Amino acid sequence: MQYLIIIFEIILFFTIGCKDNKNITPPCTPACEGRCCGDDGCGGTCADSCGLGQTCDSRTCTCQDETCIPLTCESSGKSCGTWEDGCGGSFSCPDCPQDMVCSDSGSCEPRPPVTMRLLQANIGNLDLACMGAYKYNCCRIAVEQAIARNLAALAPDVVTLQEVVSTRMCAEIQETDPGKVCHPDHLIAEPAQARRLLGSDYTIACDSRHSYECVGVHVDFGSIPGCPLGGFCETLADTASMPEGCDDGFSVSAVTVAPHRGPEFRLGNAHPPSGPTAASCRSDQVLALFEGSPAIPALLELYIPGLAAGDFNLDPFSDSDESVETWNHFVGDGRRFHYHSGPAEHVPPYDTSFSVLGNAVYDHVVSDFADGVCQTLGQAPGTERLDGGSGCDHAALWCTLTF
Repeated sequence: MQYLIIIFEIILFFTIGCKDNKNITPPCTPACEGRCCGDDGCGGTCADSCGLGQTCDSRTCTCQDETCIPLTCESSGKSCGTWEDGCGGSFSCPDCPQDMVCSDSGSCEPRPPVTMRLLQANIGNLDLACMGAYKYNCCRIAVEQAIARNLAALAPDVVTLQEVVSTRMCAEIQETDPGKVCHPDHLIAEPAQARRLLGSDYTIACDSRHSYECVGVHVDFGSIPGCPLGGFCETLADTASMPEGCDDGFSVSAVTVAPHRGPEFRLGNAHPPSGPTAASCRSDQVLALFEGSPAIPALLELYIPGLAAGDFNLDPFSDSDESVETWNHFVGDGRRFHYHSGPAEHVPPYDTSFSVLGNAVYDHVVSDFADGVCQTLGQAPGTERLDGGSGCDHAALWCTLTF
């Protein structure tokens, strides 16, 4: 009997045990070998094991090299500017119209006005001490230093200067008078008078004939294409040829000025020949500035905004010679160029040139695109002379212009 009981228990154990084992689920092993995505066969997803620059193809669940689709102006919604394309490169959209600027979001918006502070100054003197080798240019160191101090205080954006002492002039003068600008003591730190006057924050370009007439553009305002930012380019400016028989100690020249936030314009720096016998020569230089000739383009081209400043050695308000007739053809009511100085400031205009032969309005600032008015320093109420009181035979013009 006991034998039968043991056999029954053994049969019962194996019968019940096999029945219970049928309800136990064995552990699932994910089927992800060779797969980087998709169903792992266990209710989950295979892990993305692709390397840099690859993506998992959802159809084959294998790693494939990425195909980057670069952004374009159309797909990005940009209408101007240069932008990253999302694939390691960049794309550029068209420039905005001249009267608009590209915003930070890549859309063309109305351009805010540019304000420009311009100073025009003939810094020479008919002082007998400055005749001869100095050709009446700014020869006294005390006058130079006074002008430099006042220029630093005014901090103009753009400067036009006439009758500057060039480095070539000083190289030809063996100066022994420490009161003169070409004395070796004044040339050690900086040999260029234009740089000593304006300092290191200006890009400077002078006429290509003698470098007596120079333009300075503050580096924070803009640049002069062709001259390094903050550089000194003593012979860069485009300079009109002088007719045979005319005094080539004078010049009319021009540079392009490129404001950081505004349209480029041509800037003429004028100092044509002086005196009643030079009217024809002066007329030729005015014509070269405004109109040019079939063989030589005008220094102030028609297709780009133009501004002219300088000592023109002509008084359109009291003189009547060939040069004044030429001037009046281009400047005044109904003409291409309008005044910022002279009658725009005061009627009658303040004198800007002073000599024993009489005073005159020789210094002018005109343009075909800007608004604003100049003040004649030392003549207009509440203003002081650029030279500190004496030393120059011309008054400087201080202009606030917008465009």
